[in-house]
Amino acid sequence: MKLSASFLSCIGTIGLLLAVPDRAVADPIVLLPDATGSINAFNGQIFTGVDTFISDNNSNRFSAIIEFDLAPFAGGRVGSGRLTGSIVANNALDTGVRRIGLSAYAGNRMLDSGDLARHAIPFGTVSYHPLPTGENGLVTFSFDITSALQTLLLGGADAVGIRFDALNFQAPSAVSLPGAVAPTSLQISAVPEPSTFGLLAIAVAAWLSGSLAKRPSFDLG
Repeated sequence: MKLSASFLSCIGTIGLLLAVPDRAVADPIVLLPDATGSINAFNGQIFTGVDTFISDNNSNRFSAIIEFDLAPFAGGRVGSGRLTGSIVANNALDTGVRRIGLSAYAGNRMLDSGDLARHAIPFGTVSYHPLPTGENGLVTFSFDITSALQTLLLGGADAVGIRFDALNFQAPSAVSLPGAVAPTSLQISAVPEPSTFGLLAIAVAAWLSGSLAKRPSFDLG
């Protein structure tokens, strides 16, 4: 009986070792935006490419949009996701502290007017005061958006859009893109699937354990 217990213990241990990956999550990769631009909520005007403006004043209300392709992670689990980047006050007009809200939504790797109305998950705010005229202030940010990414992936998304909305009256700012000093990017890693053989070993161990438990016992004492 002791031999059977030892055998089951070995099988179970081997199965767990094979089922659990060497690392809790896969090595992270850095994603650059697939689509960038800004949309004016006042008239629906769309700018694509390098025009990632954010503003809210008497003449416009721009929200910057950046979208990343999540197709390689679709239907899977996210181990980690971190959005890093910077915002530059390309207009130093002092209208007080600028507050910019960041949120994530299920994207489609392109800009359209619907991006402003899509259900989005807020995950952070950037606040800063612009520098004097002639000086461009660069404000860096870093947010853990793992939970938001997982929610979107579970909902069937294969792309994530990041929306930068002005939360108060302010002159234009812009989100930094690839090629800038501190470009905005998404670092993401997936959780590897357990080994099929490892899961099979665990199943066999469980079956043997149940079979042995049903065997009659004899009291020889």
